[in-house]
Amino acid sequence: MISAFESVVTTYFQPRLYRDVCIQDADGHARAWHRYAAAVIPSLILTVALVIILAPELTHVLVGEKFQSASEYVLWGALAEAARVLMGIYSLIAHVLMRTRWLVVPSIVGAALSITLVIIFVPTLGAAGAGLGLVLAGFAVVATMHGSLARHVGGGPSMRPVALASAAAALMWGMTIGTRAVFGTWGWYYIGGVMALVGSTYLIFQYLFLRQHFTDGGRT
Repeated sequence: MISAFESVVTTYFQPRLYRDVCIQDADGHARAWHRYAAAVIPSLILTVALVIILAPELTHVLVGEKFQSASEYVLWGALAEAARVLMGIYSLIAHVLMRTRWLVVPSIVGAALSITLVIIFVPTLGAAGAGLGLVLAGFAVVATMHGSLARHVGGGPSMRPVALASAAAALMWGMTIGTRAVFGTWGWYYIGGVMALVGSTYLIFQYLFLRQHFTDGGRT
């Protein structure tokens, strides 16, 4: 689901990014990346939150009865995918500035940490340890990229849309808890009701966050 989200948003916004890079100077390159990050990161937060929040319902719909206890692994998968998408967003700094060698060190850090942390956590935590190790390694790479790359474009993405998206995700989580309490027992009506309400709220928030980027040609 997150890969599908990434495919859609990058197909729409990356051409705008590269268009702006082609016609602007170095300061314009930085602004272009900030516009891209401001569009994609809040949308990513909402999508990851949706997958995590609806993990119990999604596993009931998508997998067999014997595997429906695997919802906790959906959490690790969603967070690992979030880190991967964030790495892709930060890596675009190196691409637009044509300094892709800057990506070598973060890639080495990610590979080394992934192997090391999985080896450390799996013996004690089992399969969940693999998820935890990959998530920690992924976000360590994001932090490395932020420290080494964001300074070239005047800092990381704006925190205001990130904070607003996080607040919207928290609201979705609270709504889900309330809806589950109302429906009470598991069943297809329960699953359908929860997914329909939370999914509709997600789409509304996505529209609110993305509409300015659709209507102003990607310039904010």
